[in-house]
Amino acid sequence: MRFTLYTDYALLSLVYIAVKTAGDESSLTSIGALSEDLGISRNHAVKVVYSLSRNGYLKTVRGHNGGVRLAMRPDEIVLGSVVADMEDFSTLMSCSRTGCRVHPVCRFKPIMRLASDAFLDVLRKFTLADLLSGEDVFQKTVSREGKRSAAGK
Repeated sequence: MRFTLYTDYALLSLVYIAVKTAGDESSLTSIGALSEDLGISRNHAVKVVYSLSRNGYLKTVRGHNGGVRLAMRPDEIVLGSVVADMEDFSTLMSCSRTGCRVHPVCRFKPIMRLASDAFLDVLRKFTLADLLSGEDVFQKTVSREGKRSAAGK
């Protein structure tokens, strides 16, 4: 199975936001910073943040001092749920093709459903907190300060 780039950006954004706002429930990070630090176009970042907030993973604050933060603790954000919310698993096997001769007796679609369920079951064993070990390294890797110091070497 393969994630779409959209899901990849969503997971990466959650890790980034968790690291940037760690330890302070009122701390926010901007979509601009997320976009720049992760090398994601601002347009993609806005769409991903919107989807993550619509699904309850992020809290957005509008206005001059606005930004985003996690809507729940990292150990409450289940990776399998995030992936299921971001991906469209119904497209794994498209049976909408007109004229398919085996459609009435096809057994492949239920097998693909079992495979995607098993895939998500494994991801449901992990949370965002599992991705945050070594967050200080992640912080240095994506932060603007880390980029400057690496560029100066």
